[in-house]
Amino acid sequence: ADCVEVSSAGHAIRLALADLRTMAVDAGRVMGGATEPRLQRIFEGRAQALLGRIAAAPAQGGCVQAQAAEEGDRYVVAELLKAGRAAVRRDGAQAATIWMRHFGRRGRGEILFYAERGGQPFFAVTWWVS
Repeated sequence: ADCVEVSSAGHAIRLALADLRTMAVDAGRVMGGATEPRLQRIFEGRAQALLGRIAAAPAQGGCVQAQAAEEGDRYVVAELLKAGRAAVRRDGAQAATIWMRHFGRRGRGEILFYAERGGQPFFAVTWWVS
């Protein structure tokens, strides 16, 4: 397999294994060189953990089917979405554009990802909690 596919809210998020491996050893190459080293190390560990969990997973259609069950996995997926290193499909059609929105409400902030302007988010991660 050369990719990992994560399902979320009826969408398939496809990640290249090469990008995950790069993030596991040098997250700055994926996240950008301006990312602080401490944060890079956190994401390297998260990517390594995700790769370890999917190592024995079966591949279907050339991709390893994975669940982003661990919170750290979700942040890795979000970073790859933000970096434009993920493909998103729904009902067999690939999304041409992905929109990202930072949304805060009382006591919590989230980063929401959309495949359709005005649609429902297909993926979210917590941005902050107070």
